[in-house]
Amino acid sequence: MRPDRPLLSLAGRRYLVVGGGQGMGEATCLLLAECGADVAVMDRDIDLAETVTRQIEAMGRGGIAVGDVPLCGGFSQHRAGQLL
Repeated sequence: MRPDRPLLSLAGRRYLVVGGGQGMGEATCLLLAECGADVAVMDRDIDLAETVTRQIEAMGRGGIAVGDVPLCGGFSQHRAGQLL
């Protein structure tokens, strides 16, 4: 059972969670959103990422689903920041 208010406030913060479509990654995404953060959900399976993103948006937080991105194809930390 969760308390009536989050353990901490992450309002105004943005996070990118790699492997966020299921398991511990999914739980991390949802907890971040419960605490007020906007979350980019990255997973190899875009359908899983989109499902988690819909749950985040249902909480009133910003979310974006990101599919498999080849790191050797020029994906950079700068680009990751642009996702949010």
